[in-house]
Amino acid sequence: ESIRAAASELGADHPAAQEFQLNLAHHRWARGEPRAALEIAERVLSLRRASYPGEHTALIAPLVAVGRMKSEFRDHAEALKLLREAALLFRRAYGPAPQRSNVPLAELAAALRRAGAVEEAERILRELLAETEKRSGRVSPDHLSILVSLGVLEEGRGRFENAHARFQD
Repeated sequence: ESIRAAASELGADHPAAQEFQLNLAHHRWARGEPRAALEIAERVLSLRRASYPGEHTALIAPLVAVGRMKSEFRDHAEALKLLREAALLFRRAYGPAPQRSNVPLAELAAALRRAGAVEEAERILRELLAETEKRSGRVSPDHLSILVSLGVLEEGRGRFENAHARFQD
């Protein structure tokens, strides 16, 4: 409650207040309140777009949050648009082989899979796999997470032997 009060005192356009609101959206989603979560995340995205016109890294987190939520709601066209924007901003800011997790691209791959564009999702996951292997080696949480995502994708396509091999890596 005291955190909420402090965020309120800062004002809605303050970055720390927006981060609090974005965290609240994730919390609401986890508590099973998806409509409220989406509403909060969309409000943060709108505030960020007003505060940071053009291309700015401050847009990445709310773009990913709203895109992921819309993908879960099966609003695939809007989700893919937002996640492609986030992935592009991430690439422009951090380069082709970033020294940090490429969450926007991973979320885009998940949304593509949900939308039925499995070939593009697989291409993106393989690209991410190569990036993480260069950055952190084969035994890192990011690398293992991508291997699991590839395994799930292959299992969904009926490639059980490939999926089993992924889970054995």
